[in-house]
Amino acid sequence: MRHLIPLALAIALAACLTTPETRAGESSIAGDREADHQQLRSLLVEMTTALNSADIAKLEGCLASKFDITFADQSHLTDVTALKAYDARIRQEKRVNAMVFAPVADAPTRFLGADAGVCTGTSTDTFTGDDGSTFILTSRWTATVVREQGAWKLSAVHAGVNLLDNPVLAAVTSMIPKIAIASAAVAILSLVIGYLVGRRRRAA
Repeated sequence: MRHLIPLALAIALAACLTTPETRAGESSIAGDREADHQQLRSLLVEMTTALNSADIAKLEGCLASKFDITFADQSHLTDVTALKAYDARIRQEKRVNAMVFAPVADAPTRFLGADAGVCTGTSTDTFTGDDGSTFILTSRWTATVVREQGAWKLSAVHAGVNLLDNPVLAAVTSMIPKIAIASAAVAILSLVIGYLVGRRRRAA
């Protein structure tokens, strides 16, 4: 099974889907920002390649020297060792066999200065389990990018899902009637067996 990187890193890639600043009086700054946008688009390509090839070492090169990642399940990671461990746990415990992500930025990157920016968006991602089952998860994210030694890096990303409207909850909810029926069947079977055993003992 291929290495998989969890949902939150994938959705952070949408930080690269930006357009030039167009506010009046910032024409010279806008030109500088376009160069930054081009670098962010290159970052998107690099991170996508790393994700598709499950190359954590390459992915590490896209992260800032100090980073904070909060996944949709609210796991919080701040170093590559923890990231590798999380990836292994997801593969082993969650039994995810494949993942296809589709991040979309809902606004251009908002630069906070020469070397930092914030962007937001959503991501609709498809997961395939070892048994061939699939489910689609939609999340919302906020990401921060910084420039280190002349290159843009991902510094932080926080992802979350709608607790009341997600496929995991829907799957659990759909199982409740089945569990209730199974429990009732077991209870009835137990009563029948108890009745028959009781009759045999009395007959003896």
